[in-house]
Amino acid sequence: MRALARLHADVGGEGSPEAAEFNREADKTLNALVEKCWDEEAGAFFDLSGVDEKPLKTAGALLDPYPLPSVPASDPKFMPGNPGGFIWRGPSWMNTNYFLSHSLRGHGYPELSEPLVEKSKECIAKSGFREYYNPYTAEGLGARDFGWSTLILDF
Repeated sequence: MRALARLHADVGGEGSPEAAEFNREADKTLNALVEKCWDEEAGAFFDLSGVDEKPLKTAGALLDPYPLPSVPASDPKFMPGNPGGFIWRGPSWMNTNYFLSHSLRGHGYPELSEPLVEKSKECIAKSGFREYYNPYTAEGLGARDFGWSTLILDF
């Protein structure tokens, strides 16, 4: 929202009503994020369950042999091998791994990033550049020669 506000300000001037509206929406979004997702005791933000909006504090549940699955194995809808084409119900994705690895390093946790990078490399060594991977076997799934798996070169 802030980027849209800046674009409108660049085009229509700082007093642009569109820029002001996007800034208001950005403020509302930030306030909701802090109110709903911030855990003061943990000093961290947590995702919320889509059903009951309870914090999802399941980091350990996401550390399958080939992380990072899109949902934890404990989720009733977990489908690691993608039966029926439900692609965001368990497989691991290189773009997610890349952003998490990048964030961990950027926030001073390279020791947590390195195992994720190594497991990501193993997926690609085993199955090539695929759209997503089975988090238990590293079997490549979905499209072949898929672009965001080449992010491994940037890890």
